[in-house]
Amino acid sequence: MEPQVRIDGHELYLGDCMAVLAGFPNHSIDLVLTDVPYKQEFHGRGMSAARPNYLKIKQYGSNKDWDYAAFFELCLTKLRKVNFFTFCDKETKFEFIKMAKERDFGYKELCFCKTSPTPFCNNQWLADVEYGIHIFKNLDVMGTYKTKRSFFVMDNFKEDGVPHPSAKKAEVVAKILMNISEMGDVVLDPFMGSGTTGLACHRLKRAFVGIEKNEEYFNLAYGRMKQEINQLQLF
Repeated sequence: MEPQVRIDGHELYLGDCMAVLAGFPNHSIDLVLTDVPYKQEFHGRGMSAARPNYLKIKQYGSNKDWDYAAFFELCLTKLRKVNFFTFCDKETKFEFIKMAKERDFGYKELCFCKTSPTPFCNNQWLADVEYGIHIFKNLDVMGTYKTKRSFFVMDNFKEDGVPHPSAKKAEVVAKILMNISEMGDVVLDPFMGSGTTGLACHRLKRAFVGIEKNEEYFNLAYGRMKQEINQLQLF
C-alpha cells in the first residue's frame, strides 16, 4: 500500500489502521508507539461527554466495538521484535497487561499525573491520571537516568495550542522514544492523531510511519510535520 504522503523519509497514511496495517510487510517495524482508543469514559457520568477521552472514543469506537486483541496481534506480526507502547486509561491498561501476561511478555506501567486536570468530576474522582504500557521481549531499555523515569508529573498532559482532543506533549513522547528505540528505527503510530509522535521521531532521527482515519486530523498532522521539517531545514 502506498502512503498518501511521503515527507523527508516519513510516511503518512489516511485510512483505518486495521486495513492499512494489513497491507504492511511483516517484520518491518521496530516500535509501535501509539495512543489507542480509551475504554473508561464510554460509560460516562454527566459532563463526561465534554472530556477529551470521551470525544476520542466517539471518533474511534467504544469498548463495545473495538477489538484490542486483534489490533495487538496484527501489530505483533509487523514488529521485528516485541516492542509496543501505548498510552491508555485504567481500563484499557488492564486489557494490554492481560495480553502481555498471556504471552509471557515483559511489561512496564508508566504513570502520568496531571496537576491541572479537566474540572469535570460530577461526584467522582478527578481524571488526573493517565497511563502508558510498554510491552516487550528481549529488549534493553536505553536512555538516561532522567528519561527512564516511569512517573511523570505535569500541569497538562496535552500539547497546548493543538486542535486535537488528546494531543500528547512532544517532550513526553521523545523521552519514551529515547528509551525504547534507536536512531534509524522505524516507528509506527496507527492512531497518528495530530502527529506528535511524528514530530518527536523527526527530531530524534527515527523514521516515522503514521496512520490516521480522520481526514481533518490527518491534514493537521501533515501540516505540523511539514512546518517542523521546513523550520529545521532553515538551520
